[in-house]
This record gives sequence, C-alpha cells and structure tokens, in this order.
Amino acid sequence: MRLGSAVSGRGPPVSNTSIRRAPRKLAEQLQSSLSILKAKQCAKIAELRDALIASGFDSLDAQAAALGLSRSSTWTILNRNHKSTGLSSSVINRIMHSTRLPSAARAKLEEYVQERLTGQYGHPPKCLRRFRSRLLTCPETITGRPQQSDPNGKDGGQTANYGRRVATG
Repeated sequence: MRLGSAVSGRGPPVSNTSIRRAPRKLAEQLQSSLSILKAKQCAKIAELRDALIASGFDSLDAQAAALGLSRSSTWTILNRNHKSTGLSSSVINRIMHSTRLPSAARAKLEEYVQERLTGQYGHPPKCLRRFRSRLLTCPETITGRPQQSDPNGKDGGQTANYGRRVATG
C-alpha cells in the first residue's frame, strides 16, 4: 500500500523517505531566513558603531565612555560578537542613560529598538513582550507619547520619559 493514497485517499503517492525529509528541509529554510534576520540585526548594530565613529568616538575607550559600558562589553557589542539574540534590554537601558551618547548613536539605537519591537529580527512574540516590559527607555516611536525634556536642563539633554517602564499595551 502506498502511504500517500492511504492517508489522503487521493493525490500522488508519498514515500516514507520524503516524509522524513520534509521536516529537515523546512528546518533548513527556517534557519536560512533566521540567518538573514540576524544579519540584518548585526548590520543595525554596526550602524551604531559607525555613528559613534562619525561623532568622533573612534577609540574603544571613548566608545565605552559614550555608551556607558565597560570596555569588554563595548568590544563585544561593536565587533559583532554579541549574542545572536541581540542587545539585551538591560544593555539598552544602560546605553540610553549615558549622558555622553551622541544624538546620532541614540537615533540608531532607537531605530534598533523600534525594529526589534516590531519583530523584524525574528524574535518570537513572547520574547518581544518580555523585552518590551524590561525596557526603561521610552522613545516616542515606541510608546506613542511625546518626550519632554526637563525645563531646568537638569536631565543632561535626556528626556523625562527615560527611566520609566514602557507600557506593555
């Protein structure tokens, strides 16, 4: 008895071998598409590095100071050795709280966060919800609320929304 006709009662026969190969082929296609998404994520993080260099932060020490991270963390992030999941919410929070972060680099990081929250890097919805709930930064593009700078200028040029949790709505 042929398996294809026994299962569906119609259509071309399907061998046992092709049934075993189907999940492998699907897994290979999924892995390929995830690789493309991860490459896109690495490219966005590389844009952050380029923005730092364009702003005059060309040494590792200067970049680490601008990002508000240790030298080893900065090296890992900017040289594409970060985890395949991308930048964690805690790292993003630390970077966004840095008073020395140039506006061009901040804009690139906000673009990265926005793209990640919309699932453009292949993260599953559960991971995206957890990522959103742990973010302390609130760029307007994420929350939809306008940012307000401290009128007395005591926020170091950062917005009043930074340091508050993002609404998970």
